[in-house]
Amino acid sequence: MNARVLFLLTFLSTTISAQHPVVLMHGIESNAGNMVELADWVSTTFNRQVINVELGDGDSYSTDTPLWEQIDAFKDVVCNNTILRDGFDFIGISQGGLIGRGYVLRYNSPPIINLITLVSPHGGVYDKNLGFIDLYNPIAQSTLSFAGYWRDPTHLVRYQLFSSFLPEANGEKQLKRNKYLQALTNFAMVFSPNDDIIKPQSSGIFDTFNADLTILPLENNPIYTEDWIGLKTLNETGRLHTHQTNCTHVEHRMPVCFSQLYPILFKYL
Repeated sequence: MNARVLFLLTFLSTTISAQHPVVLMHGIESNAGNMVELADWVSTTFNRQVINVELGDGDSYSTDTPLWEQIDAFKDVVCNNTILRDGFDFIGISQGGLIGRGYVLRYNSPPIINLITLVSPHGGVYDKNLGFIDLYNPIAQSTLSFAGYWRDPTHLVRYQLFSSFLPEANGEKQLKRNKYLQALTNFAMVFSPNDDIIKPQSSGIFDTFNADLTILPLENNPIYTEDWIGLKTLNETGRLHTHQTNCTHVEHRMPVCFSQLYPILFKYL
């Protein structure tokens, strides 16, 4: 074996071993089993060690447990895995992306290096056809995870007062603001105009509904203009990225969407 070949093999071995593991987090009413195809593809395609996280029993736990409690459980999983002690990249789909972002805001030790979210409702969710349901009551907030990111644009005062998760996570409660997201190497968000679950679809990139259900884009929202949680700083330093696919919501964890995800994930993994 000549010196040049030996050098290349050594370089490749060192590069692969230096890469961080990738942690996957499933969404609501789902489980780690539903993420196996995505986990296998990421591992094979990007030559990365993948940790496919399950919290509780998956399906019911992801629905019936408030998000900050799920984030606490995620922290315990991460801290108890020595493979992750030097940091990791994170891919979360739907609600799973909120768990990853919440982990950065509240703990981030060991740190997430690249935070990648797929069709995650960063700007909250709302459906006018369900607006008659009071999801800000204490029972809903303590027993339904999605109640914590239900953002009714016609009742923002009640949302800010009683929502258990999103107002804090998005810096809408002034005393709860922090900019720990600035520690990320990259924050990449993927949304789809064909998302058949999240409303508004561009909530995946922090857009929100106005009271008349028109869209308020992130760049016009105080969360960005006043840099409540560090998104503006990330953007101005080239570390905030938005991407689009044409996949449906759940297709983002299925092979039908992998060809669209590849050029996106390639930038960060």
